[in-house]
Parts: sequence; C-alpha cells; structure tokens
Amino acid sequence: MDRIICALDCNTLDEVKRTVDTLGKNVSWYKVGLQLYLSAGSTTVSYLKSIGKNVFLDLKFFDIPNTVGHAVANACSLGADMMTIHALGGKAMVAAAAQSIQKANAKTTLLAVTILTSVDEATLTGDMGLTPPIEQNVTRLAAMAVGAGATGIVCSPFEIASVRKAVGTGPRIVTPGVRMPGESAHDQKRVATPMQAFADGCDFVVMGRSLTTAADPAAVVRVIEG
Repeated sequence: MDRIICALDCNTLDEVKRTVDTLGKNVSWYKVGLQLYLSAGSTTVSYLKSIGKNVFLDLKFFDIPNTVGHAVANACSLGADMMTIHALGGKAMVAAAAQSIQKANAKTTLLAVTILTSVDEATLTGDMGLTPPIEQNVTRLAAMAVGAGATGIVCSPFEIASVRKAVGTGPRIVTPGVRMPGESAHDQKRVATPMQAFADGCDFVVMGRSLTTAADPAAVVRVIEG
C-alpha cells in the first residue's frame, strides 16, 4: 500500500534519517510540517527526494493571494509532491496557488485544508464563530476550493464520504486524525481508524505517533493493508 503518509514530527535531519531507516520500504510518503521545516529547513525535503521518497509539504499557507502564490512557487521548486493551503483563504487565494503550480509546470497536488481535526463543534461555534455543523462547513470549503483549482482536500475521517460526494472522484482526499484501535486521540477531536478512513473513500492517511513510536512499524502497516 502506497497510501500511508508518515508525519515527521521531529526537529533534526538526523531524526528524519533514523525514522526513514526504521520504516524502510514500508512507507514511501513523508510529511514535512511546520515543526520540522522551521528547525531543519528545506534540506529535509531535498534529502527525502534524493532517496526516492515522496514529500507532503504541510505548511498550510494562509495569506493574501499574491504572497501565497509566490510561496507555492517556491515550494514547487523544492520538489514537493503535495502541499497544503488553507481553504479559509478563499477563492482568490486558492486560485493564486493553483496558477503558480501551473506556471511552474509542476505535478504538485494542491491540497486545501478545510477544518482542522483538532476542532470540535464547541470550538467551531464558540472560538471561530462559524455556524455548525462542522461537516457542512467542510464540504462547502472543499467544493469551493476544488472549483478554484485545488486538486485535493484535507479533511477529518468524519467528513470523507460527504467531501467525496461534493468534489467527485478526481481530487485526492488526505486524512489526518487517524488512530489504530485502542490508541489515544491525543489533541485530535475527530478521529477514526485508518482502515475506516480508506473504506469511506480517502486516498491517503497521515500517521505520526502510530508509526514512529510503534515497536514494529511494519506490523502496523500490515494491519492497515489487511
């Protein structure tokens, strides 16, 4: 299965190398997020690409369209295979990002993040001032983003089926917030097992601690593959 993305929630290139060595051929996709990128920089992306791995650059760009467009162009030059922007930035911002990928003639998948998996209904209404339910907000953002040029969506396991219905079969759906049976949800609010996420129609799942702290990561992959 080439649909598991390992989240590299670490701080140094040495840690990255140890994780990749441990997982070996079991995982070909790796997520470089804010924590790692701000501590070790673009060298992490270069290293992963040099050893034939696929890179999910998860920096969640969210700014004015011009700034996001330039940021996306720079991310394309690094060789990112997938990257994230926030759908909440609106049509113009998503379109600017999509245009940058086209101008770069890159094959990078532009993923629009909908509502973070750490958000529940209370946070949505009390902190963010949005009208519930979460699922309605997620599907509306997903449809808008794809219409503006996004080629993929990030959503929690709870919204996979409705997002797939809203955007069709073409766009990729990437799902964080997955946990193996019996694992703690930690800071996530909307979680499910990776097996359920795939059954509901996502293309990729993002897994961090479930893989990186497992006694036998290969066994975890085998369970997910069924």
